[in-house]
Amino acid sequence: MQRKLEREAAPKQQQLNADRQRFGALGLRAMALTAIAQFVTFLVLRSLFLGVVVATLPFEPPGLFKGVTQMGLKGAKGSDASFLLFYVLGNMGLKPLLAKALRLEPPKGSAGLGNPVADLSRQFLAGAR
Repeated sequence: MQRKLEREAAPKQQQLNADRQRFGALGLRAMALTAIAQFVTFLVLRSLFLGVVVATLPFEPPGLFKGVTQMGLKGAKGSDASFLLFYVLGNMGLKPLLAKALRLEPPKGSAGLGNPVADLSRQFLAGAR
């Protein structure tokens, strides 16, 4: 009985592994396209807003952040901000919200599912018993 179940499960396991591999390749292509789109968007915005003061901050940013807030601004006052500040904040703040709204991220409860490292460790631990 056990061998019969194992023989029936073997092709299904192979199909599952093939599907996981195809899904991983699809995810890799999606990440590459996203990176290219972000880079092109950055270049377009940089060409449009280079040297333009987009906003005036109510404070002077610390030295560490001055490069981000004043990139491409010549002779800028300490509180002037370039487009890069809003681009970075948009990527950090809006991208995760958009991914969640469009359901592009896995559900919270599926932390280890589909993770090849977790799958291998689970198989290793199951074989050790």
